Amino acid sequence: MNLKRENNNQFYFTTNGDKITKINKDKFLKKYNLHLVIKFHPEEYSKMPNNYLVHFNLQHTGHIKGRLYALVKINQAGFFTPEKEVPPILDLNNFFIVKCIEAKNNLSYEDLTSKDFEHSFGHIKNIKQLKKIILKRYSKSLPHLSKEEILSYGIAITKLKIVSPEKFKEKLKK
Repeated sequence: MNLKRENNNQFYFTTNGDKITKINKDKFLKKYNLHLVIKFHPEEYSKMPNNYLVHFNLQHTGHIKGRLYALVKINQAGFFTPEKEVPPILDLNNFFIVKCIEAKNNLSYEDLTSKDFEHSFGHIKNIKQLKKIILKRYSKSLPHLSKEEILSYGIAITKLKIVSPEKFKEKLKK
């Protein structure tokens, strides 16, 4: 069972205040030679390390070893149901550039080892903590799924090397 979503070709973001603006996703990615963006809630984004990071997703990441990604902050979370998708509102004004050094998809929680938690955020150091965070993230973004269904999708892991420990500052056009 896969979670398929629409491929929206827009990023929605805020600049100076609450005004929501959109830009073409492909143009943004091409400008920085990026494959995708990886979105983080503010509490995790504020704890970004300076060297390596392990990021956990639900089921499948779409991340590819050797490719570059932007780590961006979510200003307002979105959600997805079979009937409707509301994309998140992002902060594209400041972001980190990272390189994927490993990606593993469609794992069960039982497949994880202590090595998989090296370089993860401090509040995600074991399977129990990971399940709690996965439920916190995806219960809101996938409100049509039960907690059991969310956990049944399994996990994906992306290991990232932070290429730019300083944030890139984008001057987005309004």
